[in-house]
Amino acid sequence: MKNLLSLSLLLLAASSAGATEVPQHHMAMSEGLTATVVGARPAPSPQATETLVFDSFTNATNLTTTTGSPRTFMGTGFNVDGAGGSNPVISKLTVYLAYTGTVAQTYNTIRVRLQLWDGWSSTANPVFSSPLGAEVDADMTGPVTLNPNTFSPITVTLATPVTLTGLTSHGIAVNFQGDTGAGLASADILTSLLRYGTVAVAVGSNALTASYGYRNVANETNFNFAPSDSRSFGQQNEAMALQMFATTASPTAQTITNFSATPANPLVTDGTFAVSATGGASGNPVIFSVDAGSAAVCSAGGTNGSTITILASGTCTVLADQAGNATFSAAPQVSLPVTISKVSQTITNFTATPASPLVSDGTFTASATGGASGNPVVFSVDAGSAAVCSAGGTNGSTITILTSGTCTVLADQAGNATYSAAPQASLPVTIGNGSQTITNFAATPANPVFGQGTFTVSATGGNSGNPVVFTIDPSSAAVCSAGGTNGETISILAVGTCTVLANQAGNASYSAAPQVMLPVGIIAPGALVQDGSFEAGAVPTYWMQSSSNFGTPICDASCGGVGPRTGAFWVWFGGAGTSAEAGSVEQFGTIAAGPHALNFYVWWSSSVATPPDPAAVFNVKVDGTTIFSLSPATATAYNGGYTLTSVDISAYADGGNHVLRFEMSNAASTGSTNVNLDDISIVPTDRIFANDFE
Repeated sequence: MKNLLSLSLLLLAASSAGATEVPQHHMAMSEGLTATVVGARPAPSPQATETLVFDSFTNATNLTTTTGSPRTFMGTGFNVDGAGGSNPVISKLTVYLAYTGTVAQTYNTIRVRLQLWDGWSSTANPVFSSPLGAEVDADMTGPVTLNPNTFSPITVTLATPVTLTGLTSHGIAVNFQGDTGAGLASADILTSLLRYGTVAVAVGSNALTASYGYRNVANETNFNFAPSDSRSFGQQNEAMALQMFATTASPTAQTITNFSATPANPLVTDGTFAVSATGGASGNPVIFSVDAGSAAVCSAGGTNGSTITILASGTCTVLADQAGNATFSAAPQVSLPVTISKVSQTITNFTATPASPLVSDGTFTASATGGASGNPVVFSVDAGSAAVCSAGGTNGSTITILTSGTCTVLADQAGNATYSAAPQASLPVTIGNGSQTITNFAATPANPVFGQGTFTVSATGGNSGNPVVFTIDPSSAAVCSAGGTNGETISILAVGTCTVLANQAGNASYSAAPQVMLPVGIIAPGALVQDGSFEAGAVPTYWMQSSSNFGTPICDASCGGVGPRTGAFWVWFGGAGTSAEAGSVEQFGTIAAGPHALNFYVWWSSSVATPPDPAAVFNVKVDGTTIFSLSPATATAYNGGYTLTSVDISAYADGGNHVLRFEMSNAASTGSTNVNLDDISIVPTDRIFANDFE
């Protein structure tokens, strides 16, 4: 045992001041005695370990007796060590009785009287306070024989163990009584001189030295003492020694239960979560901490570490501990792995613009709204669509169209420390062929005449670039047939309706154009000339027209020039400035039998003296044969205005069908060649004309 502090367990008796130290008187150790608490059951065998917590015998801390009356009351304050815990439970005491008689003494009974106190103060009155338990009387039933010059250890096991509050400032009082036949009485012989004469008393090598304590000079039977009872002892005083034992029971096990996190599955964005657990019966709080392996994921703080701060996603292993006490052992550590998840995010509003693109669009745009991570939505094309489309541009948002079909666009968004990656979204986009239509479907002339031979058809196709192909509806097979390039030359077989069909094929980008139908009326030939003053305008109702620069040579006031001779329309050949020009008007019809003349008015309005193109020529033809011609060299008579010209065509007047054609051409030159034509007619030569149009 360790040496105790100054508050040793002492009982002092009065002594003569200035006593002289004497050589030690050695006393023998007798066999130990056992005292049984009066009126109590025998103490059960302890179920726990008994630990020595105070020892005045081997550590030379002594208790003294006095020869005063009552002779053996003595007491002092004491401290115990912590071997028995912070509040030791005193279960057993061993009192060492010093017998210094010169002859052996036999007792019928020896009684040890004890009182423990929870408080002691050398200045208080009385010095002891707060008695612990009741006074203990323990008897050794005899006969008990004490031999001269012996220490007799007497063991007292308390029927009811006494708990000390803390380790310091406690008190104890002791009294011995003996019965030699006349009943129990305080007898000097029980506590005879410890220091005998000039010889100090020792047991073996354990010397019992002088000290201070308290003796009951006031005959107080309650073991309590006044501060004035303090004495130092001398050679004539008697003494004893004491050992105390505390029960150190094996602590009861306790466990931590109901260890949980709230919420059970926290998210990084929660910032913190709480942990809780139910501790064992020690009453100590459960203390939470974070496993070292989770230091980068979370940390513990707040009351008892119950607030867990989230640092990152991952597994946060929280540890729970509960300290023990004198009764309960520390609870086994418990761990709780808590999964801290990232926040989920989703891709929404995934669309294509346009929603149903065509191959002809070339590209379309994909867009989507990402989640809260702030990372961009990145687009790509599913491998199964690689032949249909490809992704490029910023984050792949520009989708290039390769062909028609289904283009499956994929959208992804990466996560970060807080948000997990968004689930991939897919958008199937149907890429269609572009539509195309056939327009401007027309026949030239619009009303061809039977006997004319052929007419042409034309149309404007769609964006596929494929040609418009013309065929004849089966219902018109007896009226006409198609031939030439792409079927655009229609051969006239009979009078009737010739229904021409126009088709345009598609390609990888465009669907085939819907078929278009054009019914063309083939009319029986009429007498030449119809609409000789061109008042039907540029519509090819009567006249087939051509112009290399203007499409048609038929003009009205919007053309400018010299204007018509009569009416609102005339034919203006040339007029192309320095450019070459070739134009014509042509009509098919019958010329009645008999002498006939072709009358027309012509005006060569450009210079003939210094012609822009000396080689320019104006011709009139019947069935391809020139019957009249002008050039700058021969046009002087026609240079001053519209001039009537009459040509005999009796050779063609046979009642059959003929083609009448007026044409003019000039090469590129320094100026414009202009020839004007109006008021054409065919008349029998036996009619009389005034100098004007009939």
